[in-house]
Amino acid sequence: MKKIPISCWLTLFVSFTFLFNACSTSTQNSGATSIIQVTATPTLTPLTQTVRPTVLPTLTPTPQQESIRETPQQTSEVNRIISPEAIKDFLVEKVGVTAFGGKVFCAYQVMGIEQESQVIKIYLWAFLQEYLVEQQSLVEGTGTSEPIVIFVKMQNGKYEIFDYKDAGEGYQYLTQNFPPGILPLINLPADEYNQRSASLSNETRNEAETYFGVH
Repeated sequence: MKKIPISCWLTLFVSFTFLFNACSTSTQNSGATSIIQVTATPTLTPLTQTVRPTVLPTLTPTPQQESIRETPQQTSEVNRIISPEAIKDFLVEKVGVTAFGGKVFCAYQVMGIEQESQVIKIYLWAFLQEYLVEQQSLVEGTGTSEPIVIFVKMQNGKYEIFDYKDAGEGYQYLTQNFPPGILPLINLPADEYNQRSASLSNETRNEAETYFGVH
């Protein structure tokens, strides 16, 4: 067996050591590079929040919400069923107030009419005013102006009023006794409301002047 000289062994040892150190350095550098990549702080893009405006739904009124206006046909139909005098007498008795010892006079506007089975409902805006005479002059006492529904049915061969309901207290009570189509006519704009009140007031005053014979 041929012997390898010592110088050759030294050369191989040095070469091996050099290669080992080179690999170790490369591995360390590679690890350092990985650490830098992991620990690097990424650039964050700020989030932008879009605020959308609130869109309310558009409400379309139903036919039941349309206003029912007084027509000559309605008034004529009511007069055919029951006379204006009978309506006024009933309202004066049931609704009128004489706080000053005078006499109550009544005027009304027909807002609508409907029938349920054998009962007829007549929706009115009623104006009742107490009048009395002081020193030969006509003086107003207690008055009321409000929506009223009267109930009519055939009794003893003719139509008679047997009950009524007024506006009551609160919107819920009002909606229980008056259908949606009548409500806009109850809640008129200010100018129309005042015009109606003035017209009905003049009617009661004219009747009172005729009754008492004064102006």
